[in-house]
Amino acid sequence: MSEENSQMQQMKPYIIVAGVLFILLIVLVFWPSSDDADEGVNTSLSGTVEMPATGTEVPPAIEPVLSEAPAEETEVFAPPQMPTEVVIGEESEAVEALEPVIEEAEEVALDVSDAAVKMAVVQAIRSPKISEFLTSDALLQKFVINVNNLANEEITLRDNLLTPPEQDFSVYRQADKIWIDRSSFVRYTPYIDALETVDTDELLKAYESYKPTLVEKFAEISRPGESLDATIIRAIDELLDTPLVPVPIEVISETVMYKFADPKLEALSGPQKQLVRMGPDNMRRFKDVLRDIKAELEAKQ
Repeated sequence: MSEENSQMQQMKPYIIVAGVLFILLIVLVFWPSSDDADEGVNTSLSGTVEMPATGTEVPPAIEPVLSEAPAEETEVFAPPQMPTEVVIGEESEAVEALEPVIEEAEEVALDVSDAAVKMAVVQAIRSPKISEFLTSDALLQKFVINVNNLANEEITLRDNLLTPPEQDFSVYRQADKIWIDRSSFVRYTPYIDALETVDTDELLKAYESYKPTLVEKFAEISRPGESLDATIIRAIDELLDTPLVPVPIEVISETVMYKFADPKLEALSGPQKQLVRMGPDNMRRFKDVLRDIKAELEAKQ
């Protein structure tokens, strides 16, 4: 396996759909991974309709009248009159038709399927590209895993929320040194373009909708007493604390892995090193989105 192909495997993109962010999904914070009708609610409405009583007496048929002179017997009937009143006690009240009594529809359970969650994120992030970038399985579970790992300055190669860039990680050699090629930065630009279209309000609404489920999943992997909201903010702060590194960025090759030549950069946390690999321009734009989301989160606490 070549160094570049191995590096590509280590530098896949990551996304943190953090929304109360993420609204989830919430904040939808994405970053590179390791090295490289409303909808018709089918609830039937049941109701009861009380029909008014029509207890009026129908006038009896009139008895035939016989004259003294012989004549044919003729029966005369008076047509019954339509009832207009019902006698209640001593007073008469007009009968009014009762409005149908319709029971309130039961609250429909929130759809937490991957398809519904993905749709919520796509609606909050207006770019049509985000649908292509997002994976389609275990989104809520992956979200809390990524938030927890990021807040603890860790990364994982599993549980990616975004598909990797199509282009490979690339370097070039000059003056007997190895530098990250600018094309490696550009491959993350479409992700940043999509993220910048985020409607923060919609993202936070999505987060609040899915928050009960997210809190349950977060409790399964976090330390006792940890708050999901606080952990999301810690995760954002971890990325915001990443230093801005000018280009070109020198790397060194050890076996099949690349490392930063600058010891200070190599000493950064895993998530911060991944953000550096996105390049300074993408990092600036990404941090602007993170600051907006963080401000919205803190305002709602």
